[in-house]
Amino acid sequence: MAAIHYVELDRTIKKNLKEKKYSSKELGRVYEKLKHDQDNRCTGFRRAAVTVFVCIIVVNLLMFATEAGGAAMLISLIFTLVMGVGALGISWVLTIGLLKMQFNRAIEQYYPEFMGVYRL
Repeated sequence: MAAIHYVELDRTIKKNLKEKKYSSKELGRVYEKLKHDQDNRCTGFRRAAVTVFVCIIVVNLLMFATEAGGAAMLISLIFTLVMGVGALGISWVLTIGLLKMQFNRAIEQYYPEFMGVYRL
């Protein structure tokens, strides 16, 4: 069965943030770990984005080379760009944005004094 993978803030971390169990040093370590993971995901996302757009360009150049140009090529280019941007947008939200939003919201609610310091 197919499943959609998404990244959320760990339940234990979320619970500890809510109950204000972290000292400033512990909160800093949690932030650094999440930031490191987030940076790795951003790097992977950028690679995926470049790959998607290179594939779109290559497919459209091949279509142009086979002389299928004109309106069909323009429609194909627009459609594949919209699909690529849409897929990348959904992918960003599920792999990067959701975790970022949850952590920042928790810091804002439960540790407002660190809001400017620990922000993903």
